[in-house]
Amino acid sequence: MKKIYKNWFVHNVFAHPLMQFLSVFSQELADKLHDSTLPE
Repeated sequence: MKKIYKNWFVHNVFAHPLMQFLSVFSQELADKLHDSTLPE
């Protein structure tokens, strides 16, 4: 399951734009999304 969302493609293409949207409402939630999709 980790390989599905813990890779650079998903992190850069999906998580960053969604993080920008979420940061309007909650920076804490945006940071949590960012950190959860960050590859090792």
